[in-house]
Amino acid sequence: MRKLPIAAEVLRAGTWTGAAEKVELTHAERHLRRKRLVTDSGRAFRVDLPEKTRLFEKDAFRLSDGSLVEVVPAREDLLEVTGRDLLRLAWHVGHRRAPCQIESGRLLVPQDSVLEALLKGLGGKVKSVSEPFEPEDGMPGRAPAKVAHPEPKHGKLHVESHVSHGGGEADEDILPPGPSSNA
Repeated sequence: MRKLPIAAEVLRAGTWTGAAEKVELTHAERHLRRKRLVTDSGRAFRVDLPEKTRLFEKDAFRLSDGSLVEVVPAREDLLEVTGRDLLRLAWHVGHRRAPCQIESGRLLVPQDSVLEALLKGLGGKVKSVSEPFEPEDGMPGRAPAKVAHPEPKHGKLHVESHVSHGGGEADEDILPPGPSSNA
């Protein structure tokens, strides 16, 4: 049996060139640590990362044989939500802990009949679409840390929340000085 190449490193978008192959992954599949994947050309490889990692469009795996495999977001069946009060609709999506991609004129959420009925009932215009999905990532309970995030895509609003863990040191290096800071 032939040994599969191992991907133990992720290169972030803009830090690499020359990937000969691509792997298409859904939003859920782009959160991984260990997994067997297959490229668009049928080549299998094994992912073995030190910790669970969120992958973004145009990130790449560096395989043990030196080759690179580009990460491509797969098209997913979603609901596109538009309407006059997107902020209110987004709040209701978040209140139900549903993943949501927030853009300047629309929201994208996973297809779900209950969520669809709710959003329509609140005055949202809802239609089915199929496209890549990159929802906001609140990652509750995890430090906002010094994680490298890709540059925002044109026209998308990216929101980050900073979590206080209480009783420990404040995240002073990432929060601007304010009235209650010791700065």
